[in-house]
Amino acid sequence: MVMGTTHETSTNIREKGYRFRTEIISLIATSAVLLTPLLITVSQPDLA
Repeated sequence: MVMGTTHETSTNIREKGYRFRTEIISLIATSAVLLTPLLITVSQPDLA
């Protein structure tokens, strides 16, 4: 019983950590997509 509960807890923590990491990666990707045109516009105003 105790071993099963421990296994479930560690699996749950691992799943939460994976989900958390995925959210951070998607957030960084979204920020990069949104900021890239802005950086291009700021660094090269003659092309805008």
